[in-house]
Amino acid sequence: MNWKLIGGVAAVAVAMVLFAPGPMAALAPLLVVAVCPLSMWFMMRHMHGSSSQTTDAADRTEIARLRSEVAELRQQHSDRTTT
Repeated sequence: MNWKLIGGVAAVAVAMVLFAPGPMAALAPLLVVAVCPLSMWFMMRHMHGSSSQTTDAADRTEIARLRSEVAELRQQHSDRTTT
């Protein structure tokens, strides 16, 4: 788990107990239970965002390489057919 997330949730839970000691303080245990699903959700969003950017750049590089290879093969083919 991410220590920043755990620290943030702990800080929110302590603030809820200190500054809203009533019905809001009863939500602190729920917040502790929600740490796992929340961290999973943030992690998936982060991974999806970074992987799509990396994949787009890699795809563009691969497409450029393939286009140059096709052009080279066409040139070789035309050289063979003219001689």
